[in-house]
Amino acid sequence: MGGRVTTVERAYQLASSGEVFSLTEIRKQLRAEGYHDAPAHLAGVALVTELRRLLAVSRKANQGEA
Repeated sequence: MGGRVTTVERAYQLASSGEVFSLTEIRKQLRAEGYHDAPAHLAGVALVTELRRLLAVSRKANQGEA
C-alpha cells in the first residue's frame, strides 16, 4: 500500500503530537502539507470535539515535561 495518510489521520497525528496547539494551527499545517481538502474534512462536530480533546491532552502532557 503506501502513499500519504488521509487528511483526518494527519489531523489526529498533529493534534496528538504536541507540535500544534489549536484547530487553526492544525488547519494551517495541513494546508502547508498539501491537504487542501482539510476544511471540508474538519467540519464535523464530533471530529472537532475529538481533536480539541487530543490537543488538550497533548498540551497537558507537554506541561508535565517542562
